[in-house]
Amino acid sequence: MCLFAGLASAGTAIAGGAAQAALMDKMLMAGVQGAMQMQAGRAQNQAAGRAMEQNKALAVTSANQQYQDILLRQLEEQEASAVEIERLMSESRQAGSTAALAGAEAGISGGSLEEKLQAFSRAESQYQLNTQRNMSMRRAAYGQQMRGTRNQAEARIESFRPNLSYYGLDDFLLGVGTAGVGAYYDFFPPPTD
Repeated sequence: MCLFAGLASAGTAIAGGAAQAALMDKMLMAGVQGAMQMQAGRAQNQAAGRAMEQNKALAVTSANQQYQDILLRQLEEQEASAVEIERLMSESRQAGSTAALAGAEAGISGGSLEEKLQAFSRAESQYQLNTQRNMSMRRAAYGQQMRGTRNQAEARIESFRPNLSYYGLDDFLLGVGTAGVGAYYDFFPPPTD
């Protein structure tokens, strides 16, 4: 009987050793999988970070191009307004000179000629005022466009925020622990009532 008890206890020890070895194998595999997940997570985070930086650079480049386009249009319109005002002033001076010369040749002087010259002057002043007022409104509109461009670039940058997950030691240990508990219950199932 002693022989059978010795064999039974040796068999149990061998079975227990095999169970422990299988448990260790499962835990080792879980550790390797956890390490691989950590490495894959880091690689994903690095790729997402690079994509985020590229998106930011594109948004800034696009905004700068739009700013340049807006400023160029603004300068072109300012130049066109200045040319138009200069043209109007030249025409007004020419018309005034022509009116004064025509009046002098016709023998007209005094109040009626003076009224005609003042009418030319008022029309010129009103046109200049309207042109300057319109240019001021366009400058304000360009300012709004520039603010809109900035807001659009900021929104584009903010909308591209990848989900940067972190696979750290805590995830690794959780994976190993879960695998270990699972392996333990594979070999030593809990008693059922």
